[in-house]
Amino acid sequence: MSNFTLQGPKRGLNVIKKEVEKALADLGGQLHIPADFPIVIRLHESRANYEKRIGMKTPPWHVGNTSADGSIDILHPNSFEKQSSHPKSDFIKILKHELWHAFAKKIVGAAAIPVWLNEGIAMYVAGQVDQYKNQRGYYIEENYVAKLSTEYGWSVYANHDAYKHACLFTSFLIEKYSFEKILGLLRSLNKNYYHPQFEEKFKEIFGISLSEAERNFANQ
Repeated sequence: MSNFTLQGPKRGLNVIKKEVEKALADLGGQLHIPADFPIVIRLHESRANYEKRIGMKTPPWHVGNTSADGSIDILHPNSFEKQSSHPKSDFIKILKHELWHAFAKKIVGAAAIPVWLNEGIAMYVAGQVDQYKNQRGYYIEENYVAKLSTEYGWSVYANHDAYKHACLFTSFLIEKYSFEKILGLLRSLNKNYYHPQFEEKFKEIFGISLSEAERNFANQ
């Protein structure tokens, strides 16, 4: 049974509550993990309130955030088109994206997930893959995921197709090797991220090196 608290303006709250319940049920079924852990979701009618809550200025596309404690802040769907670059129809996908981050905390506990993998899975389960597949090609640097593994590296490359690469490469791994292997990789992670150790875990689970998998992806 879903265990979430929805906070925000009362108008339309019952409709949004049903959408949250469906999103949690969809994700739980997809991941084979019950959504029985507490989640707090806060809806914001204005970007000013959203930014005040998460403590930072945000670009127009930034409409959802999951905090370290697993709570989610997101713009109210009725504010999407007024307060962001997203249409209202993107609300459910972005909600699912953020809900994945809450699920991830249940799966890995305090372990550190490489940023590219965390964001890549979020985009995959949220149904955001097609928006990148339908875009024109892009340049892929050698061993790009290694550079996108830490918060620092992600911030450096965030405007250089980091989201696109994370999304499409993760989708490639899931479709070629299965979601179960991805979940197995997540469960093998340690509290502190160390890339050579992550590469060992990846090869052990997928039977191929991370760099070779990335080359195969680039060549497809």
